[in-house]
Amino acid sequence: MNLKRPVQGIAIGLVALVLTACDLLWISYPDHKQYVPVVEAVRGLDLEPGESQRYRLGDPADGTTLRLDRESPEPDRGAGAGIVWAEKDEAGRLLVAIETLDHGHAGEFGLLFADPGAIAPRTYNELVHGPGREWNLERDLGGGWWRVAYRLG
Repeated sequence: MNLKRPVQGIAIGLVALVLTACDLLWISYPDHKQYVPVVEAVRGLDLEPGESQRYRLGDPADGTTLRLDRESPEPDRGAGAGIVWAEKDEAGRLLVAIETLDHGHAGEFGLLFADPGAIAPRTYNELVHGPGREWNLERDLGGGWWRVAYRLG
């Protein structure tokens, strides 16, 4: 009996299974450039140093649909995409966090913009306290932009 073919078939099946699992675990981040209008809009709101606000994007994929969100309760788990937190530190430097993906208990993901000097130089997976969440830094995108994650457990 030749076992070569069944072993090859099992190996190919295992490789396909691993690739599928990796694809499911890969977090898809949008291009931060489409959210530059959000930062520009927030900058135009003239927050006071030390002030924090929460906003909402009418369309999480469209940075031009920003609106103030004072009255809304915290969204249900899994429905946070489109929330924007903005604050100025005591020196007047702007920080803006944009939640672009909410996987519920599997975590929340998004983008963070920080004016120069607003956060100390950081490395991968360090925590930044705010705005809005305690964010894990995932990747420095340059120009003050970071990919971030809020890991729930």
